[in-house]
Amino acid sequence: MNSTEDYVAEYIERICYNYLGPTICIIGILSNVLNLLILTERSLKESPYSYLTAMAVTDLCALFQALLFMLFSKNNPTSYYWKFYDAHIFYPIINICTNSSVWLIVLLTVERFLFVRFPFWGKVNLNRKGSHIKIALVMVIMVIINIPRFLTFTVIYLPEKNAYILHSQPFRHSSVNYAISWFYSTVINFIPLFVLCISNIYLLVAVHQARSHRKLLTNQNNNKPTWHRDQMRLTITLISIVFLFIACILPNAFSDRPVAHALFGKEGESMKDFGSNSRSYRILQVLTNFLLWCNLSLNFVLYCAFNTKFVQVFKKMLNRWAKKIHERTEAMTSFQAGEMNSSELSLGHRQTHLSLTRTT
Repeated sequence: MNSTEDYVAEYIERICYNYLGPTICIIGILSNVLNLLILTERSLKESPYSYLTAMAVTDLCALFQALLFMLFSKNNPTSYYWKFYDAHIFYPIINICTNSSVWLIVLLTVERFLFVRFPFWGKVNLNRKGSHIKIALVMVIMVIINIPRFLTFTVIYLPEKNAYILHSQPFRHSSVNYAISWFYSTVINFIPLFVLCISNIYLLVAVHQARSHRKLLTNQNNNKPTWHRDQMRLTITLISIVFLFIACILPNAFSDRPVAHALFGKEGESMKDFGSNSRSYRILQVLTNFLLWCNLSLNFVLYCAFNTKFVQVFKKMLNRWAKKIHERTEAMTSFQAGEMNSSELSLGHRQTHLSLTRTT
């Protein structure tokens, strides 16, 4: 065993899981809360914003689960309850959330592709109600296909270490689970990446062509440019989201155990031994997890950078909050002033009464 490689792997794990990871997750949680507050405003009623809202929910849940793991579960090996959380809550739920987020991006991209390719058909058929149905279907399907993850680990106690650890169930090393793992890699990584790459190329070309024809649209119909700009903002925002997704998720496609074992495993090495003994695989997992946290956390930055309508709604929301705070502050000040005047008036009455009593 190479002690230097072990030290490097442990050092990278410590930096990512103890410092970088929690910081990114906290930033991501706050930004996704802001996303939810803004995206649920009535001004953002187009169907693509429904997908972005659902993504904010799944990303928020995934980041919250990851933060709990890094801050509490990982640092409490003597707690049975935290290890139970790892095995039966954290591991399956975070996969459901991240898998759902992947396919929500795919659905949004395909819908935007259809809208750009067939604008009149899309304007009639791609509506908010339909997007809600598709979002619900994605969530249900992701829960179903992740059921095996609830059966992967159990918690056992090691007396010599006075600690609880996750122990693989026999199912985890079965040929059935091996096939399921390849199914996950194909459905959650490779198919979405292929669809997103093809769709994004088309959308980039469409945006370039639309910008070339913008002056013509402006001259033909004064009402079109506003609608056209809104749709252009949505498309550019989506393109930026997909670019971030591809950059952050592409390495993750090669970190799944069966894929990594096929690519990097030594000859004659079982997948079980590969997962537990490979320092390179440990480092790859840490780095891909870090990229995943970044992907879940940075959408707010992209919305602000590429979607001026999102920024306008954000500013209006902040102004509304500031106005309410100002009104409440003024009301509180007026109430306190009224209370003070009442106290002074009451004190004056008492002093007058005492003076009259003394005179009498």
